Amino acid sequence: MVSVIVGTRFNKQKSRKLSKSIISSVFIVTIITQIHDPIHRQLIDDIDEDERRIWRLTKYSYSSQIYHSFITLFHFLVPLSINLVTTLIMIKKIARRRLNIYPEQSYQDHFQRQIYRHQHLFKRRMKSAHEPWIFLIGYFVSFIPSMMTFVVFVLPSKNYKSELRSFYEQKFRRLRRNP
Repeated sequence: MVSVIVGTRFNKQKSRKLSKSIISSVFIVTIITQIHDPIHRQLIDDIDEDERRIWRLTKYSYSSQIYHSFITLFHFLVPLSINLVTTLIMIKKIARRRLNIYPEQSYQDHFQRQIYRHQHLFKRRMKSAHEPWIFLIGYFVSFIPSMMTFVVFVLPSKNYKSELRSFYEQKFRRLRRNP
């Protein structure tokens, strides 16, 4: 969108700098908005006759529950809104430029043609992508806050580590028995 708005004055170095700062900001905001989750976690020992388990529960107060719901919606709706708004702005700018170049056609015709040409930006599934690995990396980056739970809680904890080790040992034994 920025390259469409700026046009020939586009500066690649400034764009890279801006992209890096936006990515860093999104990463920090995501971590900050998810910090409430580890604070509200509790570990409960469940001792059965057969085995001992440790359960991880998350208890939210009413206000924390509202906050958690809001943050979940925020993380879903804000990127969707940004995508839609930037796509519409880009299409609108391209249609205005086309109107200056081809004034014999109406703005509405140019706008509809640009929507048709850029409809892939509105849809989820893209038929082809020039660099699909970028989308894949973006998808996996969204899981970083959830994966940090493993790094922050499981790896430093002796109880969690031993439970994880016993879980893997059980699974490997089952796999060896049933080839």
